[in-house]
Amino acid sequence: MPEAHQQTFNVGADEAHSVLDLADEVAAALGVEPRVEHLPPRKEVVHAFASHDKARRVFGRTAPIPLREGLRRMARWVKARGPTPPVEFKDIEVPINLPPSWAKTADSGPGGDS
Repeated sequence: MPEAHQQTFNVGADEAHSVLDLADEVAAALGVEPRVEHLPPRKEVVHAFASHDKARRVFGRTAPIPLREGLRRMARWVKARGPTPPVEFKDIEVPINLPPSWAKTADSGPGGDS
């Protein structure tokens, strides 16, 4: 679809969900027990919303998929695909206040291997 070429589209739910609710739903979709580690809060956006106006203009209006159903579909795809190696964050421009898992790579220098 030419209108979508090199465009960025917001993806998100039409109703609010907490990160904890999302973790529980992802675990349920994958058939595992959730393992949640509560860390100190970060200085980030507390409530985020996704506007789907641009996606609807380009792709047309479709019925929303409830979170649980979307996660069920995602889990089916993940299980069919199998594990893939994680992507490391490289060349982080501003390493101040990064989450520890990101900072580990940022502190190791360019390419993450020093």
